[in-house]
Amino acid sequence: TRRLETYVNTFRKHRDVLLRKQPDFGNEYTSSTYTAFDLSFYNLPAKTQDFLKICAFLHHSLIPISLFEHSIESSFTTYTVLNDFPPRESDKTFISTLQKILGKAWNEVAFQEIIDSASQASFINVSNDGLFYTVHPLLQMYIKDYLNDEDNRHYARTATQLVLGAIRPLEGSNGRLWQLLPHANNIPRSVQSEDVAHALAFCELYNSLGGWRACQELLKCALSKVQQRHGQRHKSSIWVMVALGDMLEKCGQSEEAEKIEREVLALQLDILGQRHPDTILAMGNLAITLNQRGHAIHIPFRQWATLPSP
Repeated sequence: TRRLETYVNTFRKHRDVLLRKQPDFGNEYTSSTYTAFDLSFYNLPAKTQDFLKICAFLHHSLIPISLFEHSIESSFTTYTVLNDFPPRESDKTFISTLQKILGKAWNEVAFQEIIDSASQASFINVSNDGLFYTVHPLLQMYIKDYLNDEDNRHYARTATQLVLGAIRPLEGSNGRLWQLLPHANNIPRSVQSEDVAHALAFCELYNSLGGWRACQELLKCALSKVQQRHGQRHKSSIWVMVALGDMLEKCGQSEEAEKIEREVLALQLDILGQRHPDTILAMGNLAITLNQRGHAIHIPFRQWATLPSP
């Protein structure tokens, strides 16, 4: 087995030639000095090749085994935040790809066979504790350049689905979510936010880790889509508005937070009335923001918040 550095040096020297050259699957291709990473890639088992194609779209370092284990345990499905915005049907295409590669249930022996074949060919490095994998960025580049446009989109989206499957609310330590963060960050925000269910699931991850700005960007995209479907007065629209106001406040954008919180309060007063708990909560949120901005809290807010139950 040749070392990864040998493959990298060959690839650096001959990249343009290699990426124009169609691989020759005859007897001599494995010994060609013009092969990227010795073209050992094409001698790997099919599942290992597909596994590496997915890894090409993750962050190259510290890919945790827990990403695969927990995503399989959730059947690779996207966490649903709003019931009226379930994961879209197209998720099933990429879930099917993941199941063909990794199986429908966690099988550590079968998974280790994939890791061993990739590791023996020097395509991944395994940490001493066996819990993390690293793929060289040039191998990722080679795979992406070799794949056609359609396959690039497919495996990029499959990697996204893998990450989505591992995102779930956690009680206690969020260490596992920190392990996901580099791989979530490797997914363009435009991809994370192209679907409401996906945007809110990624927001769940970032919110758990204090990524307020990422949450804000995702919630703004989600709000536009939710309001487009339901209008401004729907409970899901208001839910996203409340979440966005909270993120704006956490990002120090108090003026924008006040604006959206005033909109929420006006809607809740009109729809639910003064005494409803959600209206009182909206009053409290606005009062906190006004106080932080140094604005006086008007008497009516205090009166509404202390009105006796009917």
